[in-house]
Amino acid sequence: MLTRTRQLRCNDINCPHEKLKKFNDWTRDKLPNSYTGYRAYDLDWVFWQRGTSHNIEKIMMVEVKTFCSSVKPDQLKTYLFLDQCIKQYVSNFTETKYYGFHVLVFERTFFDDGKCWLNNKEISENDLITFLSFQDLPRIN
Repeated sequence: MLTRTRQLRCNDINCPHEKLKKFNDWTRDKLPNSYTGYRAYDLDWVFWQRGTSHNIEKIMMVEVKTFCSSVKPDQLKTYLFLDQCIKQYVSNFTETKYYGFHVLVFERTFFDDGKCWLNNKEISENDLITFLSFQDLPRIN
């Protein structure tokens, strides 16, 4: 059983979080707990764009946090491991450009109820659209 208590901030039955509760509860009940060294994290978003050869041309990972929460140390360690693996893998393929792992933090839940930061820098909704659309980004690998 996982040891960290599930912390969902909504009680609305129509909220998407409510649909995740069954699987979250199942993982906490059925899988090894963190005292054994076991960890389970959900990566929020993988954005990618198909190229002319229908292969992945551009790709990035994004973890989203609300209520100014932060990525926990073990979670960050996991994501940075995946980040390094992807960097190594795509360096062998010239048609794939990797744009890294990013953390998006909302002050509350979205743009309409607070500020937003991407990698610790405040960002507007329009700039985030540009960023997530792979416009004006440096290639990571």
